[in-house]
Amino acid sequence: MAPTVLALVVVPTALVTLWLRDRAQQHEQQTAAVTRVVEDHLPALEVFVAQRTGRPWKTAVRARILDDAAFGTALRDVGGGIPHEPSSDDDDIGVTMTAMGLVDDPETFYGSVVEQDYYDAQPTSWQNAVDDADGSAVSSGVPVVDAMGGFPYRAGAVFVRGLRDAGGTAAVTRAWGSPPRWSRDLVNPKGWMAGTVAKVTLTPTPKSPSSDPADTADIGVLGVGGLWLAVEGAHEHPSLAAMRELDGWTGDSYVATENAGATRWCFVDDVTFTDAASRQKAYRFLEPWLAHSQTRATYQRPTGIHLAGCVG
Repeated sequence: MAPTVLALVVVPTALVTLWLRDRAQQHEQQTAAVTRVVEDHLPALEVFVAQRTGRPWKTAVRARILDDAAFGTALRDVGGGIPHEPSSDDDDIGVTMTAMGLVDDPETFYGSVVEQDYYDAQPTSWQNAVDDADGSAVSSGVPVVDAMGGFPYRAGAVFVRGLRDAGGTAAVTRAWGSPPRWSRDLVNPKGWMAGTVAKVTLTPTPKSPSSDPADTADIGVLGVGGLWLAVEGAHEHPSLAAMRELDGWTGDSYVATENAGATRWCFVDDVTFTDAASRQKAYRFLEPWLAHSQTRATYQRPTGIHLAGCVG
């Protein structure tokens, strides 16, 4: 019987190995196919951009195709802003979203992302069938996930249009060389370009809401974009222009934790504003989210707000 048992073990293992190899080959072939399509279109795109901007290219454009993980990393790296990141920090934004009351638990947050990734990986005919069945473009069913996915594109378009309206294509070109660091600047391109926006000074990382250092799951900066997303996630659906309600933001830092049993999620965030009036204006904007979640907001001297909340 021993050889038979061994065969039963070896055959599935071999099949798994072949399946993984096949998946890797498919991924490489898909990446190569996308690269060819992009490279085929690049010459026409170069001509179009040069004509629209009135500026010829100094060197040929090179395209680099990123997979989902690499793109996500590149997107998070743009702008930076994390004052301190211990080696134990997992950058678990799902924990932060849960503690802010925007999703039921981290798995809900990440499960929605996986659903969207699967949709994106399917053929156009499959996507069209799903869209027809849904009656509209596919969504994850979790508002904050959809809002986060679309935010860079919506806010980026507003920023570029604002720069072009204020300073023409030359202003857009200059922004490429030194882009804004903070989400606040994306909806105030004229102020950013003129240098009239308030200076950002990140607050010190607040004391963790947990006494166990091992519970730390995420440390970072919410910024104006993150606070706007909190209100969006509370089903209020503010316009991008409503981010100007947070114009007085001058910095923040947060810590989010998850206990060992993954049954309790907490976060604290210290936010500062230019003056008491801008703080009050921001508080009024955040009120729908505060009422929707278990987050408490208390004023700190002289112009700060301390946000704290736990779920579970």
